[in-house]
Amino acid sequence: FQVKEASLQLFTRSNGIFSINRKSKVVEKISSKLTLSATKGSDETQLLSLNPPQDDFSIDLINNDTITSITTIDLSNVIAPMITRFQEELLVHYMLNNENKIIHIDAQNRKTPLKVPQELRTNRIYNIKEINNQLWFCTNDGVWRYSLKEYNFNNPLHLLKSQSISSIIKDFNGNLWATSLDNGLFIVSDINKRRFTLENPKEKVTASYSLGSNKMVVATSLGGIYLYENPLSFTKKHQLKDSNFIEYLYYDTQYEKLIISGIGNDSYTLDLDSGHLIEHDLFYNSAKSITRLNDTLLFYGNFKEALFYKNPDDKSQVYTIRQQRVKEALVIDNNRIIISFIDGTYMYDARYDKLIELTHKNASIYSNSLTLKQDELWIATKSGTFLISEKDDLGSRFRESVITQLPNNESTIFNNIQADGSYLWMLSNGNLTRYDPEHNKLKMISNGNSFSEVVNDYIITDKDVITFSSKSIYRIPKNILDKRNRTAPITITDVKLQEMSLPIDSLYRLNYDENEIQINFNSTGYGAGEMKYEYILNKDEDTWRKVPSTLKQLDFASLSPGEYRFKLRGKRSSSLEYQYATPITFMIEPPYWLSYWFIILMVAIVILMVYFLMKYQQRKRNK
Repeated sequence: FQVKEASLQLFTRSNGIFSINRKSKVVEKISSKLTLSATKGSDETQLLSLNPPQDDFSIDLINNDTITSITTIDLSNVIAPMITRFQEELLVHYMLNNENKIIHIDAQNRKTPLKVPQELRTNRIYNIKEINNQLWFCTNDGVWRYSLKEYNFNNPLHLLKSQSISSIIKDFNGNLWATSLDNGLFIVSDINKRRFTLENPKEKVTASYSLGSNKMVVATSLGGIYLYENPLSFTKKHQLKDSNFIEYLYYDTQYEKLIISGIGNDSYTLDLDSGHLIEHDLFYNSAKSITRLNDTLLFYGNFKEALFYKNPDDKSQVYTIRQQRVKEALVIDNNRIIISFIDGTYMYDARYDKLIELTHKNASIYSNSLTLKQDELWIATKSGTFLISEKDDLGSRFRESVITQLPNNESTIFNNIQADGSYLWMLSNGNLTRYDPEHNKLKMISNGNSFSEVVNDYIITDKDVITFSSKSIYRIPKNILDKRNRTAPITITDVKLQEMSLPIDSLYRLNYDENEIQINFNSTGYGAGEMKYEYILNKDEDTWRKVPSTLKQLDFASLSPGEYRFKLRGKRSSSLEYQYATPITFMIEPPYWLSYWFIILMVAIVILMVYFLMKYQQRKRNK
């Protein structure tokens, strides 16, 4: 159906086309053509019609209530024919001999069969939509997007795999809404945000490492080692013979080998090009940190000691720094390395073979994570603060920084901090967070971005953040946190008087005892949960009062008689402009004993009583 200015048009498969006058409700049958599919433009609609009694097929144009035949088309013996408008031209889709067929019809009604992509040939196509001058095929295997150029389908993108998607639309913020036949509604807030899974569903991601140049390696609980190129294009897999659990990865550029640390006594080195794997017993096992200090020293820290190897394949050339459990290590330059132990934070200087404890206010520093941001060392402490020291003046003085803007009162304990230009990325309770130290602003990647999985680890690339949960890998564009979303309109959904709902109106005249009012409101659209509302009640007031973030209703009790003008506005946290609800005026009449006429009457009665009392007293004196 479609709604026109004067009528409602109904297109049916069995009884023809009808027009219903919106004013008189008179129903008129305007054609006996049976509509198999319709595609709507701004002013007119094209129909794929079956014309009884000949049972031939045509493509028709309906404008107002006038139907004009554009062309005929042979669709005998086909299944589920469908018509779609694309860039002012038409596509006709159908199934024939269990394969999808698509015909392109240009403005001159020339028909050109198109080569259907291999991945679409036997899929069930429920719908075809045009969004941003691209074709979106809703199928029983998710959504496939293509550009169509010179009669060829190019640049495929596959979303919502294995879902039976029946339709898809784009909202005013660029979010995609897809309806499914089995699993409800899906929202895709950014098509560049992609989810990937391992080939073996029993595997879990346990370690990852960035190889640079947007390449990375991922290890699993069953000894799988996956190599990827950004954007997460799988290139190669290596497999440990015993399918051992991999706990830590480090790529040694000096010897061009991947160091693999397992639990127990297992460790390996792997040549990523040749696939040559060497097993090392009690060499890099149970690693907490592995990093190269310089050309001759490779740092290795585990659950009981910190040491240096001079050759990654020779266990005899080893130098122990300290026997204590290592949590993390960070190289400052070719001679200095910061080591976080369980009982404090230390700096080792290879020039003097000296290990010095770093302290703050004469106390040990218990570190959760370390990073270098530009020329500064940042230490995330167990107490939730950051300690910052200049790279060239390490250990002599720290300044303290505290994040004051914490969303939803989240814990202040941060782990796995990584510097990225002027920003710091970090994990907090499994949430990936970006911190802007200059403006003291914190943004969570999961807040309003349709991302809810617990993040165990992550890698920063030029444009994306790659996150790892136990079962999934996500590629998330870094600029997703800077997206400015418009706010959906705000509506008053209910007005209650003494707990009884009233029809929504702009003016209410109430008696003096009708002064308990409840107003319910809402803003629809994806991300409406992060709305911040403000209101004004008194007509002469100009100060907006904040509505608690969890509320979508306001209660006003025992309002005094008078005129109140309720105004409501709101916006998403990522939006710049407010949306305003339609104002509502409440006129609460005073009780009769406070009305002007009653007061005047009472004054008049008092005056008369005084007058008659004075007359009576004068008469009495005269007697």
